Amino acid sequence: MPEATALRHILIVEDNPTDVQLIAEALSAHGVVHELVVLEDGDKALRHFSVSENAKPDLIILDLHMPKHDGLEVLASYRQTVRLGAVPIVVLTSSDSPSERRRAETIGVSAFLQKPMTLDAFMAIGKRLKALLEVPPLA
Repeated sequence: MPEATALRHILIVEDNPTDVQLIAEALSAHGVVHELVVLEDGDKALRHFSVSENAKPDLIILDLHMPKHDGLEVLASYRQTVRLGAVPIVVLTSSDSPSERRRAETIGVSAFLQKPMTLDAFMAIGKRLKALLEVPPLA
């Protein structure tokens, strides 16, 4: 199990800067020392791992409704990328659509979380994200 204080590399694909800030605060509140790479749209997200020098993150957090390509397209692409196969991917979305949840689960999402409406509930997401970071990757 990785040390709680180890620097974690987290990719966030999210077009709302406030949500990015809340995610960062939720991670910090639960003791996750992190470095974030933020991509604001689906096109940037799809191109990100086509550049070989982009390191494999420890966690990917993905919104569903973004400009240019939606999160389900990005999720499918990431799951087909061999080097990302064991990386936990969390969909964090305002959507409560059962069909989007089913599609994400079919593609291979690690967790599907609805964005909370209160600050306290958003901060609690940090605990769930930390738990995903502590799961040892499959060999």
